[in-house]
Amino acid sequence: MLILYEGADITGDAHLKSARLMDYAGGRCDRVELTFSDPGRLWLLWGAKKGDTLRVSEGVYDTGMMWVDELRYEGGVFNLGAVSAPPAIREAAIREMENVRLSALIADTAGRAGLESALYGQENDPLYTVLAQDGEPNLAFLARRCALEGSAVKIANGVVTVYDEPWAESQAPVREIGLTESSRFYAYSTSAGICSGCRVRGDYEGEFHIPGKLGPVHLAGAAEHGIGRISGAGEARRFARGLLRQLNRWEHCLTAELPLDTELAAGSVVRARLEGAWGGIWIVGALTHEPLRGRSILRLRRPLEGY
Repeated sequence: MLILYEGADITGDAHLKSARLMDYAGGRCDRVELTFSDPGRLWLLWGAKKGDTLRVSEGVYDTGMMWVDELRYEGGVFNLGAVSAPPAIREAAIREMENVRLSALIADTAGRAGLESALYGQENDPLYTVLAQDGEPNLAFLARRCALEGSAVKIANGVVTVYDEPWAESQAPVREIGLTESSRFYAYSTSAGICSGCRVRGDYEGEFHIPGKLGPVHLAGAAEHGIGRISGAGEARRFARGLLRQLNRWEHCLTAELPLDTELAAGSVVRARLEGAWGGIWIVGALTHEPLRGRSILRLRRPLEGY
């Protein structure tokens, strides 16, 4: 494992007790948590502080540049946490934009924090006639808008990447994961909070329903979900589809522990080799590598069919 702190290689000097490298497909920032043995309080004397930079790599997995957001010392142990989003992108803003496309919003939000941007799978690049941000943090505002479009936001290595989730879920599996009776895994399906459709109401009204699916229809007010102004029924229906994905994404979930595999990444499509209904295609929604324990923990979800 390689550990760079403020650009300096501290791998040989750090008495590492544990490491968790957390990779998310969207909805949360990638995160690193390191625990050091520090009986001499050297980390405290060194003056580590929030906002410092950290980069960790293990095998082919590289966190890219991260920013320290948590420091904790107790009983000779020093804990360090860092996220992939710089502090600047979490600043709040008040702004109103007219006739702005999603790609321009992404680029503007990334540029405010000195980051690059990329957009994948969104062929139409939606246009918003009016878009208002009323004191919401920049990253939260962007993530909410992208969720309405069925897209996810991921920040890694200085790039704000937005990708269309149905597009990502349609990709070919990158790996087959073997799970046996001796494997450590947990699987569940739930109906709690799962809906068959969504109706958005605001300046215009739009609905989206999953053909053949039973369940309640979620009613979403534009103000309640921070949608703001809706320019037409088509946009309302598009937002209803995006909100429905948020509600139903974890209807089927599989958590599995595997030997350390740093080639796996969040957002990938994999095939689980498992008997019965739990086999088949899954999306890596979240992934934690624990190099010192020699394991990778995957949280998988089923692709959402038809939307």
